[in-house]
Amino acid sequence: MKKISLYVFLVLLFFPAKLYAKTFSWKDYTSNVKKMQITSKNMQALLNEMILKISEDCCEKNFQNKERLLLIKTNMNTCLEEDCHKKNFLFYKKKPQKLLVLEQIEEAKNLLLKNSKLKYENEVQKKKAKRLEEIEAKRLEEIEAKRLEEIEAKRLEEIEAKLEETSIKDQEQTAKDDKKKAYHEAMERERAEKLKKLGITKRKKK
Repeated sequence: MKKISLYVFLVLLFFPAKLYAKTFSWKDYTSNVKKMQITSKNMQALLNEMILKISEDCCEKNFQNKERLLLIKTNMNTCLEEDCHKKNFLFYKKKPQKLLVLEQIEEAKNLLLKNSKLKYENEVQKKKAKRLEEIEAKRLEEIEAKRLEEIEAKRLEEIEAKLEETSIKDQEQTAKDDKKKAYHEAMERERAEKLKKLGITKRKKK
């Protein structure tokens, strides 16, 4: 009880303005003092763990709080270098470095969580974009295949038309040749018949 009274007396002695300020909260103040009683070993472990997480997980390219998170990481490293985690405070007027860093641990956790959510959203968007690209690529592939098919069909039609035209010409030529042949054969028959008649007549005159 005496220790508590002494603590209250010291706070009233050094920081009366703080206690009566509208923004001052005795509950927050005592909570902060209690928070700073964390052992240096535990705090060092917390800081090292958080620094490692930031190094591994920070950050997505489109994460808006990247600079803030990296600044917190710098503050944590500075705290370890300056041994701020080893200092204890029963009262304060201005927030000590140790308290600020402890508060930033929670802030860093929240920011890392937001970054993780953003990373998930980015992955979903990437998969969606990839799927759309695949669909578009397939659509273009089908269009190209149809175009090539139409070109091939047209080429075959042209070949078929040329073959048909050639066939008609061949048939026409064959018909002409047959007609000529028939004509020549008729002429030969007629000539043969004439010669035959002439031969018969000559024999009768003898």
